[in-house]
Amino acid sequence: MSENRSTHVTSQGGSVREQLSAFFALRHTNPALFWQRSLFWTFWFHMAFFAVGYGFREVMPILSLICLVMYYRYSWKESVLRTLPVKPLFASLWVMMFIGVAFSIDPWESFLEVGSSFNKGLILPFIAMECVKSLKDLKRLVAALVISFFWVGLSGIWQAITGFDFPMGYPTHAGRLTAAIGDYCVGNYLSLVLIPALGVWFIFRERFTFKKSLVLLCVVLAPGLFTLYGAAARSGLVALMAAAFVWWALVMRFWRWKVLVPAVLVLGLAGLLFFHDTSGRMSVQAFQDNGRWDLWDFALAILRNWPIFGAGADMYNTAFRSLGLVPTKDLITIEHPHNLYLDILCSSGLVGASFGFFFLFGMLWWLGRRLLPRLRAIADHFGENAAQEAQGSDADIPGRTSAYWQITGLFGLGYLAWLVNGVTGHEFYRMWWLAQAMQGLGAIVMGERCEKEEGSEKS
Repeated sequence: MSENRSTHVTSQGGSVREQLSAFFALRHTNPALFWQRSLFWTFWFHMAFFAVGYGFREVMPILSLICLVMYYRYSWKESVLRTLPVKPLFASLWVMMFIGVAFSIDPWESFLEVGSSFNKGLILPFIAMECVKSLKDLKRLVAALVISFFWVGLSGIWQAITGFDFPMGYPTHAGRLTAAIGDYCVGNYLSLVLIPALGVWFIFRERFTFKKSLVLLCVVLAPGLFTLYGAAARSGLVALMAAAFVWWALVMRFWRWKVLVPAVLVLGLAGLLFFHDTSGRMSVQAFQDNGRWDLWDFALAILRNWPIFGAGADMYNTAFRSLGLVPTKDLITIEHPHNLYLDILCSSGLVGASFGFFFLFGMLWWLGRRLLPRLRAIADHFGENAAQEAQGSDADIPGRTSAYWQITGLFGLGYLAWLVNGVTGHEFYRMWWLAQAMQGLGAIVMGERCEKEEGSEKS
């Protein structure tokens, strides 16, 4: 165990050039560490600058994949994937996608849809799970999300002032902010990023007083919250409210009040949107007139006509057109039913959806079983020994400190928020949602492994 820990210790001194030279020297002296660190930093930059453009989102996962393959080559026995207890869940996901291609009304088009999602989403959970080897790694991933939330927020502020975002130059869409993403789905993106990014609160609290931590939290989150408000994304708002409620109800168990800063922040934003709604999107009439009702009816019609294996991945538009259906509030070119679960049913039918839902909710059950007992125990003894933990000799080992599990809990909560967001979201194969949701999986496995190894050492 000590040998494994030492391989992840990096030099704190020397110039940048010296540190880079030492890093590249690892390629010959310790190739497993070299490729694992390369994997981490390519993934870190992907997370921090995800919104910078489509080309960036296409290329960075491929670079990470190369690093991942090389890491497996040199250190497969130490990998998270080798000991991952939920491999059947991932297998069921791939079975669902196979059904969506093999039984499609246009198999080639479905294959292209699934294949195009490979580098943008399907490989990212496996990349993410190998990145966290220390508490410092987990904090760095939080920092990447905070950076993304902050700079995308600034992009939205610039867009609100000038009419065009910086640096991409996108205009607003129907009066709603789109920021660097180029669409008002930036509200959904920011909502899902915000939840694990709130882990910075626990990082601040290790070093600063409550008041200073609160001020710093407001400073780093203010631009993103402004853009989130300006995007007026109702699906993202509902996901945030659900996440805040679950954290309060299941972790804090209602009566706890000391860690309600994230919940108060989210509920305050919700109140602002609902009670200061200038766009009319939050009105009862807006919900009644929403085009999703037609789109959901179309999805059910598709399921009735292709009930066993579905119409195929990305066949929603082709299928409802073949049935003579025409949307009354959306363009005839609409490609998804604005519902993750109906999209899976349309794409893979009842058989494929059973595998897909086994993955989605099986993962949620697995995360809940491992996270809730630890988070509740931490909440019951909130604040005790926090300073000692931060300074202890094992402070950087996954699973040894409350900060580790609290931050990991927020990553897991992000997965739940993605499931809630999917009720009114777009489609399953908009895979960056899944990538955002699955980032904490490897962190949970590493924490459990360290706890088990500690127990075996003591025995």
